[in-house]
Amino acid sequence: MSELLAWYDRERRDLPWRRTRDPYAILVSEVMLQQTRVEAVIPYYLRFMERFPSCDSLASASLDSVYEMWAGLGYYRRARNLQATAQAVVLAGGFPASLRDLPGVGEYTEAALASIAFGRPAVALDGNALRVWARYFAYEGAVLTTAARRFFVERVLGLIPADRAGDFTQAVMELGARVCLPRQPRCLVCPLQSGCQALARGLTGSIPAPVARARRQKVALCALRIRRGDQVLLERRSGDPFLAGQWVTPWFFEPFAEVGPGYVERFPGSSPRRVGTVSHGVTFRDLTVEVWEWETTRETCEPEQRWAGPDARLPRLASLVLEA
Repeated sequence: MSELLAWYDRERRDLPWRRTRDPYAILVSEVMLQQTRVEAVIPYYLRFMERFPSCDSLASASLDSVYEMWAGLGYYRRARNLQATAQAVVLAGGFPASLRDLPGVGEYTEAALASIAFGRPAVALDGNALRVWARYFAYEGAVLTTAARRFFVERVLGLIPADRAGDFTQAVMELGARVCLPRQPRCLVCPLQSGCQALARGLTGSIPAPVARARRQKVALCALRIRRGDQVLLERRSGDPFLAGQWVTPWFFEPFAEVGPGYVERFPGSSPRRVGTVSHGVTFRDLTVEVWEWETTRETCEPEQRWAGPDARLPRLASLVLEA
C-alpha cells in the first residue's frame, strides 16, 4: 500500500481536523461528517471547536447551546450523542481503551478514532471506504451487510502499516471521495489501479452493487410565523419527529384551520395570512410546509416558548419558514 500513502502525501486536502491528533477534535469531525459533505462541515467544525474546544467544555454546556452551534447542519441526534459521548469521557477521566464503551460510538467511529487519533490498526468502513474495497477485491455482493464488513476487515487489516494507521484510514477516505467515485471513477490516476480486481475484470461500473433506496415519504406541515416587532415566536417541540428538543417556529401535521385559531386566541393581533409554502428534505421525507403569519400584540409567552431576534441561529427548516 506504499503507492496509496505516497498519493495521499501528495494529494491530501488540508482539512482542519487533519492538523491534530486530539481524539476529541477528531471525534467531533467524524460525527459531523456523517451524512454531510466535507465542504459543508468545515465552517461548522471551526465554530464548534472555538465554542467547545474540549470534552469538558462540551460536557458541561447546555443542550440549547450545543444545538445553537449545530443549527443548519442537520441530523440533530448527532449533536445529542456527541455531547453524551463527551460527558462519558469526562466521567471516565479520558477516552477508554475500549472506545465502543462510549455512548454513540459505533463500529465505524470506533475504528476511525482508534486509527486516526491513537494510531492503532483498524479498518474504518464508511461509504467511501466500502466502495474502494468493494472494487479493489471485486466484491459483487451487497456491501451494507455484516458478512461484507467481515470480508473487508479480514483482508484489509493486514495491509495497514503499523506506523501510519491513521494516514492509511484517511488515505482510503480521500481516495473514495476524490478518485474512486460512485460514477465515472478516475481509474487512470488511482494509486491502487495495479491491484484493483474490478478494474482488471471490467466491473467498476457494477461494483459496489446498487443499494435499494427507501421510498421517500411526502409530508405536509403547517407552520406559524407569529411576529412581535423584529422578533418571532419559537417553541420547543419535545415530540417533534424531525427536530426533537429544539427551538423552532410552531408547526403541525394538521391544517391551519385546526391549529391556527387556538394560537390566534392566545397571541391576538393582526389577521393571519398565508404567505406561501417551503419545501425541505429530511432523511427519507419530503416536507411541504404551508406558512401562516401575523403580528401579535402579546408580549409574554408560555413555558417552552420564547421570543427570538433576527440573529438567532435556527435549524434549516425553521430558517426556511422565516424566509418564506
